[in-house]
Amino acid sequence: MRDELLKNKWVQASIDGLKIDIHHKKWAKEELPHFLSDIIDARNYFEKEQYLPGKDSCKRQYLDKAIGIHSKLLGIGCEGVLPQLLKIKQTAVSKSEGGKKGVNSSHL
Repeated sequence: MRDELLKNKWVQASIDGLKIDIHHKKWAKEELPHFLSDIIDARNYFEKEQYLPGKDSCKRQYLDKAIGIHSKLLGIGCEGVLPQLLKIKQTAVSKSEGGKKGVNSSHL
């Protein structure tokens, strides 16, 4: 999935078309695909039942990876994906409203 997001011209053009600053665009194009790739990798491991006894010995590694994904999503010890996405949405909403002050929090 990461490669599809990084190489897909429609995805890239959509991100470029957002009314957000360059820092947020760069994050959405470079960091978000890596995070999504980690989620897919961990999910696929558990979905395919590779964690069952006798099938694979990497269960601890993937449990640790899942804990890291959870922490990164929520921003525990780091900036966090969810807070970053909320900032991007807030920026996009405020810019699309013409920079009106007092952006309604219901948009978040």
